[in-house]
Amino acid sequence: MWMRCFLVACLVFGSSYLSALPQHVFIIRHGEKPPEGNGLNQQGWERAYALAPFFLLDPFVTQFGSVKDNGALFAQKPGKSSTSSIRPIQTITPLSHASGNPVQSPYRKDDVQSMANLVLNNSNYNGKVIVISWAHQAIASLAAALGVVNPPAYPEDRFDLIYSLTYDASGNVTFCVSLQELMFGDPSTLPVGFPSCP
Repeated sequence: MWMRCFLVACLVFGSSYLSALPQHVFIIRHGEKPPEGNGLNQQGWERAYALAPFFLLDPFVTQFGSVKDNGALFAQKPGKSSTSSIRPIQTITPLSHASGNPVQSPYRKDDVQSMANLVLNNSNYNGKVIVISWAHQAIASLAAALGVVNPPAYPEDRFDLIYSLTYDASGNVTFCVSLQELMFGDPSTLPVGFPSCP
C-alpha cells in the first residue's frame, strides 16, 4: 500500500514539476540612460511608456497570451549602492500600471541562474507570459540560464531588441529576436547573425 502511495506521489509531483514552465518569456533591456545617474533619461521614459501598449496589444506578443490576464513582470534588483541602476524597474513600471501586474525584482544583475530557476521551476508561472527587464551585459547569460543555446550578446548600442523564448510541453525552448520599432530612430534591422522571429 505504501509503495502505491509513493508512486502516486511521484507521478503527481513529477508532472507538477514538468508542467511548471512559462508559455513565453520576453527579455528586454532597460531604456536609454543619461551620461550620469541611475535612472532613465527622457528617451528612456518615452520607451518605457511605449512598451506598455506594445506588450498589451501587439499581435506578436498577444499570440502567446495576455500579459494583463496571464502575465508576470520581473526586473533586475538594484545593487546595494545608492547609485545602483533602477532603470530595469523603471522601464516596465508603466507596463505594471497598465496591466495590473506588480514588478517583481528578487535578484541582482549577475544572479541570472536564480532568476531562471524561479521562472522555470515555480508553478506560479506555469503557462504565463513573462516579461523580464535587465541590464544588457547579463541578458545573454540570462537567456542561456533559461535554456537558450549560445544566445548572442546584447549589443551595447541598442535598446530596441526583444529576446523571445517559447517553451513546449517538454521544456524545449525556441529562441528568436524581434524589434520593438517604437521610437523615432529605432533600427529596422537586427544585428548580423541574430535569429529573426517569424
